[in-house]
Amino acid sequence: MNAGFGPTLIAAMTVPYTPLGAGFLLLPTESVVFNFSALSPTGKGNTADFDELYKDGVVLAGELRVGVKPFGLPGHQTIGGTWSSKTFTTLEQDPRVALRLLGLPVEVPIRQQTGSWSVYYNFDVRHEA
Repeated sequence: MNAGFGPTLIAAMTVPYTPLGAGFLLLPTESVVFNFSALSPTGKGNTADFDELYKDGVVLAGELRVGVKPFGLPGHQTIGGTWSSKTFTTLEQDPRVALRLLGLPVEVPIRQQTGSWSVYYNFDVRHEA
């Protein structure tokens, strides 16, 4: 029940919580799994209109998981990445934007940024008692 044991949280910046999209899964051997998805970055899940799919850009996500046996124990190594073309409000803003909070008439535009990405690596080893 801990999010640290589930999905990779670094991808949360690029992949919406409830996306619509398409993908595929390859199982070339028993110990190798590859998946790839092209998702809509709006994150509206089941309420999204299929006519607006990919209107705000696209999210590409891929992951390769390989079974390993370090020291004779079963485990996995995973490498993956995500990329999004969606435009979002960046956290790096002009400090003068804070003057708006004080009610001062400052004409400073809110900075937008297009695109974000993530790359991650994970491994696990299971000890059988």
